[in-house]
Amino acid sequence: MRSNIFAILLILFSFTAFSQMNPFPNGVYLSLDQLRNQKPAFDVDLKKTMRSSGDKFLIGGNDIKFESEIDSLDEKYIKKKVFAYVKKDTIYMNGLPHKMGVWFGQAVTSGNFIVFSGSGSSVLFGAIGAGLAATSSDFHVLSLRSGNVRKLSKEYVRDRLKDQAELLVKFNEEEDQNSAATLLFYINELNKITSPRPTDIKKK
Repeated sequence: MRSNIFAILLILFSFTAFSQMNPFPNGVYLSLDQLRNQKPAFDVDLKKTMRSSGDKFLIGGNDIKFESEIDSLDEKYIKKKVFAYVKKDTIYMNGLPHKMGVWFGQAVTSGNFIVFSGSGSSVLFGAIGAGLAATSSDFHVLSLRSGNVRKLSKEYVRDRLKDQAELLVKFNEEEDQNSAATLLFYINELNKITSPRPTDIKKK
């Protein structure tokens, strides 16, 4: 079984490698198509607040709430109309369009496959936090090509790897295919191959 240190290094390496490839522009995305084409509707600074455990217990939903001082961007608009928000290369996914509760979860990958924290999880964000604290059950995956959101699991990753013979062989040789570190590594490997480009995007 891989050690925690190795898992952390694995995630840090894959995140660093991918972060140089295909950043999404900062801004508010109002639809899947805008995110898919990397064209935000507009750019604005939103205030990020981590929701308390009590708030989540009472009304459910995800970890992150955004607010704006602009009147037209009130709580209802942000909660119901914003599909995703990107700030400083970090993607925040709204759970509501995917029937995953209100407010936002932070993504830990960027590319065709966007892995983000799901409703009710209390993930320590960032590569080190993911390596130490998160399990695969904390995450969901949005495929920009299909628009589908699924739980991050070994079955999901194995199915996505079916057209990548070498990666599939490596994955099948992994001792712990259920760990978040392993699954995130292979998602990032897939992102290096399948990252969307505005001029070359096809739906599956």
